[in-house]
Amino acid sequence: MTRTTLRLIATQFAVCSITLASEGPPPILNPATYTSPSGEYTLSVNPTDLYGRGPADCRFTKRGEVVWTNRLPFTLWQAGVANSGHIGGYAYSHGWRGFSEEGFEAGMGNFIVAVLSPTGRILGEHVSPREDSHFLHTPPNPLCRGLVIDDHANRLVVRIADSDLNRGIEQWWVYALNSGKRVATLEPETQMADSKHSLSIIAASAVPSTPLILIHWWKVDYPRPPSGLFTLVDKTGKPVWVLTLDR
Repeated sequence: MTRTTLRLIATQFAVCSITLASEGPPPILNPATYTSPSGEYTLSVNPTDLYGRGPADCRFTKRGEVVWTNRLPFTLWQAGVANSGHIGGYAYSHGWRGFSEEGFEAGMGNFIVAVLSPTGRILGEHVSPREDSHFLHTPPNPLCRGLVIDDHANRLVVRIADSDLNRGIEQWWVYALNSGKRVATLEPETQMADSKHSLSIIAASAVPSTPLILIHWWKVDYPRPPSGLFTLVDKTGKPVWVLTLDR
């Protein structure tokens, strides 16, 4: 092996090391409390692991009185509580970044969507194996961008990021709160009239007492300046109205 080859290998190793080091540590998961819109129910989640791996100790109350306590086999990274007392959320068995305590050979773990009854019974536990991303500094897929608890429509909406960052079409996995079953898969962007532009969802929230969800979009229509876009969508993800705020 020549000196030039050795120098090239050393340079590539150094660049690789700097690139990996620049990502920083994975986010940690702190204890959290989730409250229903009515304020009647609260769910407290206390992780047993700093990165949300493994089980969590949960406490559920109604009007301040304890209904149940239990150690669930997974840690809800984010959750929501409906006015009915049903709970929906998602978990990463190896943490957000997919790093197991057993090392890289243990894989990326699973993505779990869970729906619980008001009594703490697990109505649905949907497990999807996670796969390494093809993009640098990106966590494994599936990767959740948020969730929506929709009391009126009896549904939990889990917002899943597109594994293809160049396409960036967010997918919504929809579950029935009263049964825990998955009932639909939606792609709101594909129903937008201007989907040919670069659109990305910033936030989504259920509109109380309606089956509608309000979406805040980020729209890029080069060379025009970026603009904000708001849509109200029905249960199928189809826009009811659209409001564009240029610039």
